[in-house]
Amino acid sequence: MSTHAPADLQASRYGRKSSGRRGIRYGIPAALAAVAVGVAAWWAFAPSDSPGTPQIIRYSALDAAHASALVEIAPDRQRDTVCGFIARSNFQADVGYYEVRVPATEAAAPQRHEIVIRTIEPPTAVVADECWFE
Repeated sequence: MSTHAPADLQASRYGRKSSGRRGIRYGIPAALAAVAVGVAAWWAFAPSDSPGTPQIIRYSALDAAHASALVEIAPDRQRDTVCGFIARSNFQADVGYYEVRVPATEAAAPQRHEIVIRTIEPPTAVVADECWFE
């Protein structure tokens, strides 16, 4: 007869039973990696907090009371975008202001708008002020 206990006999035939540390050793890093991938995916696909910067294609002073500009604004897919433009004098004083509203659309192509800004002095430049969502 054998002097081995039944548990020792199984261990000698089939190997020792795992202590369970393997699950902890691989489970925690796998869970942390899954959380990191989830956070990265949310950050990559979350809606933007602010719209992009508008581009001024060209501008000109029409007369002493008007400035004209061709501007390009990228629309948002879910929210309307409003961008402000400032006409400035040769002393960098703000002499006119105009807002352009771009409705939300699925088309991601930037939209061009021809704007005319009424001014209180002869304008020499048109600059983009800021954009925001409504």
